[in-house]
Amino acid sequence: MVCTFRTLILCISILLFGCKAEEIELRLSTKQIAQAIKNNPQEVRFQAEFSLLAEYDEEVKRTIKRVQEISENYIEIEEFDVTQGNLGLKIEVEGLIPFIGPKSTTTTSPWILKIQQNAEQGVLGKFSHKLIFGPSSTLDSYLAEVQAVNLMLSPARYQPVKFKIRNKSGHTLKILTGGVEIDGESKALMETSVGDRISLSMNGGIYDKTSAVIYINME
Repeated sequence: MVCTFRTLILCISILLFGCKAEEIELRLSTKQIAQAIKNNPQEVRFQAEFSLLAEYDEEVKRTIKRVQEISENYIEIEEFDVTQGNLGLKIEVEGLIPFIGPKSTTTTSPWILKIQQNAEQGVLGKFSHKLIFGPSSTLDSYLAEVQAVNLMLSPARYQPVKFKIRNKSGHTLKILTGGVEIDGESKALMETSVGDRISLSMNGGIYDKTSAVIYINME
């Protein structure tokens, strides 16, 4: 495959960042969690931002446009904005990601939010379910289509995530998770009850290789 210099710079930039968002923000509520537990599929709003060290010329525009078109076949995208800054490109994406329950399996989205019954024992046994954000069974198909545009394109399988959870149902929501940042403070392990809302960032380290998991119990 013959690459122009600009395409080569784009490919190097993508490899450096691993096609990984700076952070994917997921907004969900306890009402949605309660419905997902009952196997009533939900959709949660997401926002993501990517940075690329490239000029926004015609060749790069075509590549990004094709990746956008492929992504829209898999994910419900509402906004896809590309801006040129002093240090390269900023790509901002907004849309909806499926939020599925324990018995739901069908989805086209490469990444999903799902809730499963918790079968763990010991200290984790008091939590009835676990909330998981990670790749779905369609990710490999999505990756193949993206790489068909350019072999150097390789979206990261595991993405950094921020959960923004609002308690809108009056439930008592108890959570336990690890390797998390909350209010700018990193915690190896955190167990708490959620009041009106909570924001949890999970990125880097183990989350480069595995899905983000939050153990929950709703009463």
